[in-house]
Amino acid sequence: MDMAPMGHLLNRSGTYIFTDASDFSLIEKMPGNPYALLQKYNHTENWYLGKPSLSHPLEIQSRSREGQKVAFWFATGGAGFCISKALGIAMVPEAGGGKLIKVGDSIRLPDDCTIGYIINHILKVDLTRVDLFHSHLESQFRIQDPKKHITLSYNEQNVASVPGFSLKDDPTSDPEEGDMKLIWAVSTPTLCVSDDRLPTQKMKCKVHPDQDSGVLCCQQCEAPVCMKCISTERHHGHSFVAASEMVVSMRDKCHEEIAKIKDTIIPNCRLVVQELGKNQDTSKHLLSQVRTTMTSKIRKMKDILDDILSNNMKELTDIEHVLMHEYQDEVHKMNEHLARLQEVLDEFEKKGQHMESGDLMSIYNRIQKLKEIPSLKLHHDHPTFQEGSGQMDAETLEALFGKLTVPKYLKNSMQKIHPNKPKLAMRIQKVKAIHVPDIDRCRHISCMKSNKTWVGDELGNLVEIDPKGNELHKIKTHHFRQQPTGFHAVTLEDELLFIDQYDDSISKLLSGRKKKTLIKFKEWTPISIHVSHSSDDLLVGMVDDTQQKAKVVRYDASGKELKTYEFHEDSKKRLYNRPHYLSENINGDIVVSDWEKQVVVAVGMTGNHRFDYDAEGGHPPGTIFEPSGICTDILGNILVCDNNDHLDDSVHMLDKDGRFLCLLLRLPSSSLERRIRALGLDDSCNLWIGDVDTNEIRVYKYLE
Repeated sequence: MDMAPMGHLLNRSGTYIFTDASDFSLIEKMPGNPYALLQKYNHTENWYLGKPSLSHPLEIQSRSREGQKVAFWFATGGAGFCISKALGIAMVPEAGGGKLIKVGDSIRLPDDCTIGYIINHILKVDLTRVDLFHSHLESQFRIQDPKKHITLSYNEQNVASVPGFSLKDDPTSDPEEGDMKLIWAVSTPTLCVSDDRLPTQKMKCKVHPDQDSGVLCCQQCEAPVCMKCISTERHHGHSFVAASEMVVSMRDKCHEEIAKIKDTIIPNCRLVVQELGKNQDTSKHLLSQVRTTMTSKIRKMKDILDDILSNNMKELTDIEHVLMHEYQDEVHKMNEHLARLQEVLDEFEKKGQHMESGDLMSIYNRIQKLKEIPSLKLHHDHPTFQEGSGQMDAETLEALFGKLTVPKYLKNSMQKIHPNKPKLAMRIQKVKAIHVPDIDRCRHISCMKSNKTWVGDELGNLVEIDPKGNELHKIKTHHFRQQPTGFHAVTLEDELLFIDQYDDSISKLLSGRKKKTLIKFKEWTPISIHVSHSSDDLLVGMVDDTQQKAKVVRYDASGKELKTYEFHEDSKKRLYNRPHYLSENINGDIVVSDWEKQVVVAVGMTGNHRFDYDAEGGHPPGTIFEPSGICTDILGNILVCDNNDHLDDSVHMLDKDGRFLCLLLRLPSSSLERRIRALGLDDSCNLWIGDVDTNEIRVYKYLE
């Protein structure tokens, strides 16, 4: 009902009967005799007549005393209720002059509940139950003799046909003053709230969504309920508040939880991320220490111990890969949790003041789920290195060197890294040695198949040989500006591509020793070339005519330029000084051996700088790393020659991320087999190495 007329009525003198304006003159046509009922009560006394819709007092949170509850009875307005003149006058200080609306605003309850609050709680007047009143919440078909009852209310089930009723018989004029000393009020509960920050859309009872009375919320269930549900066993002993009260309560709870998230949960999550970062660094340090110990020990055991070191170092790298992956997963989980927390914060701060109760309940539930920090594994078991002792033979040397102890769960994870792929052999084995007489100081080897290989020398000669070293073809190229390095490559169709600096071109060798020019360069000189094993794209390393700039360019098989790799993606810092040799790894990285820069440079397919390898871990401190020939294998390992004149020539093995794994091969300076520049891999995973001084090609097997 509209509460303003009631407030006005309570300020008037005299005796009145009050109803909704449209219903007032129907009072004389009510089924029963309301006058007979009212004459039983003395109007000079405080009487509050009506029928409650609940089987227990309505319980709400006190607005004046935080944490305390208030319980009171109220007569449902849907059935109608009666207030004596004496009681009406007593209500004036609390409800007159517009105060009724203010009280309703303060407790956030409908008008009939507000009147009950004033009468029963504030004025301490009890509700006198009259069972002749019936609201629309009741199934009134059960009433045996409707004529004896005072009020009957409509809903879809409570419909009656009244013969002879005419709208003309429904007077709408104001009632005349009668002799009754009581006030009669008939109303339908409405939400009496003036706070425009609260939602105006009514919530619906989940059990009875068709009931237009879901203005209360059960505090225990935290759900909207209708008057039918309030008296059910499910809500026995529960307390109820207006939906608006629940909105305020839920908002307060959200504020409390948001404060906890800001003050505690987010800082704790960040501490966990920091701890994971520290533990990750610790793991790297511990693994590095193990590597250092192993390397120091195994260098004393020469070639046979190099094999043992290679195996164990590879295993350690797998361990580190697993550990770093697990740490990254934990960090990712925590960052996702932080993102979800921040999303809740942003959503609430942006929309919280205008959210409906249902949305607030939803965000509150999300907060509850996100309060707990995900269970993470902050500490991991690490392998230990146990030194052993033994004689200098293959089996006892391993016991003398020591064995890597790997936690079981890391072993299981490591097995997933290279499923059904070859692994490093315990010992690198020389398969054969081939003497090639028609070359002068071998510089580069191109081999896609093991039955024929192209070998290039310092003078620009290119010779194709069979597995026994017999010459099949020979051509001459010219190199004026740059010494020949990685100047030829073989395509997937087994066709030779080569650089000729006579006209700064790249050509293809056709049958009959004819050549076809694919690309000609202006202002740039090509110095190295590689054909992608996956796309057949052509990668070309080059320097400009001023010798001050260098870059790598990707072309398709027809010679169309696709992409240039020249600078770091976030700066104008140059990637290369001299890209003497280059190759492509199985992950798409372009790896370049830059002799002048003294590093191996890796960039991704999109041009992002991946890493620079300067032989840390695989080179004595203070010495110069001089990389030359380079290639990659089917495991993604990077093999690169190191030919420092003051050290043993060696082949470094790196993983795809540029971490040193082992010295795959080391040739002592006292050995005749020590000057190596060229590397190549055939389709049988054999490693071909070209010796500068002896014109000998040696083939090794290092995978099994």
